[in-house]
Amino acid sequence: MHKTALKQKIILVIFGLVLSMVIIEIGLRVAGFVYLSLIEQRNKISLKKGVYRIMCLGDSTTALGGKDSYPSQLEKFLNNSIPSRHFVVINKGIPGTDTSTIVSELRYNLDIYKPDMVITMMGINSDACKSPFKTDTVFFIKKFIKSLRMYKLGELLLARMRERQVLSEKYLECARGYLDLEHYPEAKKMLEKAGSLSPKNALAYVRWGYYYYKQNDNTQSLAMLQRAEELAGDSKKVYGELGWCYSEMKKYAEAEAMFKKAIALAPKDQDVYCDAAQFYLCISRYAEAEAMFKKVITIAPQNEQGYVELGWYYFERNMFAQAGEMLKKALRITGERLDIYRDLGYFKQVQGMHEEAKEYFNKARPFIDYARTIIARNYRILKDIVLGRGIKLVCVQYPMRPLVELKNLFVSSEGITFVDNEKIFKDALRACRYEDYFEDRFGGDFGHCTPKGNSLLANNIAEVILKKHFRDQGKNDINQ
Repeated sequence: MHKTALKQKIILVIFGLVLSMVIIEIGLRVAGFVYLSLIEQRNKISLKKGVYRIMCLGDSTTALGGKDSYPSQLEKFLNNSIPSRHFVVINKGIPGTDTSTIVSELRYNLDIYKPDMVITMMGINSDACKSPFKTDTVFFIKKFIKSLRMYKLGELLLARMRERQVLSEKYLECARGYLDLEHYPEAKKMLEKAGSLSPKNALAYVRWGYYYYKQNDNTQSLAMLQRAEELAGDSKKVYGELGWCYSEMKKYAEAEAMFKKAIALAPKDQDVYCDAAQFYLCISRYAEAEAMFKKVITIAPQNEQGYVELGWYYFERNMFAQAGEMLKKALRITGERLDIYRDLGYFKQVQGMHEEAKEYFNKARPFIDYARTIIARNYRILKDIVLGRGIKLVCVQYPMRPLVELKNLFVSSEGITFVDNEKIFKDALRACRYEDYFEDRFGGDFGHCTPKGNSLLANNIAEVILKKHFRDQGKNDINQ
């Protein structure tokens, strides 16, 4: 009898743990969709009659930025150019998505929003990163397990006493999403809920500091950030977030102090040095940035990514020999890594060393060809669906990338309006710093745009659209 009761208790405990894992997994996925749900609220405005609807499809380069995203700025440019029309630009960008996902949702989005025009800028994400060589069962099992939101929270799931802390962190994630979208009342509610669950959570005070900063209440903002520092303890994450918060407020001395505290707390952690390096790049202190990148390599000499980061740093400083050497060192660690071959080819191409560039591009050919096949197929499907419904289609090339690569994806380009962003961005970078237009280098030769970069992108797209599709209306407005 005793053994039976014990067995039942064990089964109940296991069942409780599994149920908890499922509930938390669902909760985390819901929190992850908060950002997209907020955008959806705005998109519904477009369903009003009498507006010219433009739907932008893409990845994080389309989705992110809030009022500074390129779709938001495009809407302003168009409405200012033709006051007699009312343009609404629908942002259907999804961070991290690929062309296959975009195409799979296309008919649904067309049915819901009924756009007059579709703009696409897509293909840089997983379509271009999938490897045709990783097909073993173990790889896919590992991939599935790591896709679960609870994977990295295993210890938290087993520690039932910390459930309030987990929920508090989810509220803070939601608050961050609301702040990014400038939905301040909702952000405040999330912060209040997080505070009620965990009143001494230092990250909550960092978010409060940013909230008050965006409300132009500098006194309260600084008080919250100082309180966050008092509660930070030995949390490198809190000091890192404080550093970026102070940086955005242009309090660079305070920001630097926070990054240094993070380094002092975790002197063997690569991430804290990478954060510091990016901060120094943002404020044009290149010697310190280089030192931080070198520290990453010193700490983890067998991690190729440190060499790649330093290589791109040297490339941006026009130190081409050093840039190439860093990427070659990365290759010596990893062996065949096709994206590094691609980057080396780009380095050589910029230097005018076309034969060497061709040699590296040839080594990256399996990577490029596989990605190109998937992307080309999806672009053609998208074209057939959009034009088949009588909707105008505008295909935008990423900044810095040649337009011919996009055009060549199509057997026929009839009915498509193309937007070339290579020259305008390269011209802009000759006069300004890379960091003025891009926040990172996730795409290799380009990254996520800053507000200034998104403005350049939106303005260029608007000019092409106006010239191609609204030339007469624009002239009539000017004459009036």
